[in-house]
Amino acid sequence: MAQRFGVPVRYLDLVISKGHVPYAVLFDHVRQGGALRRDAMSEFRKRAPEASLDWLDYIQTCGRWSDLVRCYAPEADEQTDISVLNSTLRWLENVKKDGEIKPGSEPETTAPDDNPNKQKP
Repeated sequence: MAQRFGVPVRYLDLVISKGHVPYAVLFDHVRQGGALRRDAMSEFRKRAPEASLDWLDYIQTCGRWSDLVRCYAPEADEQTDISVLNSTLRWLENVKKDGEIKPGSEPETTAPDDNPNKQKP
């Protein structure tokens, strides 16, 4: 049944009863890491504003989980969406200013044993 709804089994009861996974659960699972984080990010992409998907890719690729967790606003889901969009805008401004990562592209990573200034292909 979870496959029909397109959700991980752990979220099936929530999706059936509420129609979506609450942000409180998703953020808690992001904090815990592992398979919970993977499933939470899958569901988070469905709930988050579409404009923030590149920022979420960056968060997941670079492991900047604290940047995401800071967006949680327990008082209202709309406030969480606004915080996510604000963080996305700040990230885009930094990318534009620093030229680090272009939206929609994968960031280059450095090899741990190489010179940190040398980019890995």
